[in-house]
Amino acid sequence: MTDEKFHRIREMAYRIWMDEGCPHGRDMDHWLRAQYAVDSIGSESPYATSTSVTEVLIGAEEAAEERTREALARPGTKAATRKRSSASSTATN
Repeated sequence: MTDEKFHRIREMAYRIWMDEGCPHGRDMDHWLRAQYAVDSIGSESPYATSTSVTEVLIGAEEAAEERTREALARPGTKAATRKRSSASSTATN
């Protein structure tokens, strides 16, 4: 992990902690949520520089949904094959 990424995660975890009212004993949860958000949105996203935890977490969810849509659209992938086979089994029932 680069120093820049570490600092972004640390800052995000701190903002999550502050937004939740500084609860004791939730540091790992805050860190993992921050890491997920930083990993999901990437540095090119408009959410990457946001100071709002809510906006960053929404950006992370949007990025994850986009990756899922792209994976399902790619022919020959396991996800695309599963999608097609479940659709055909539904049609025959």
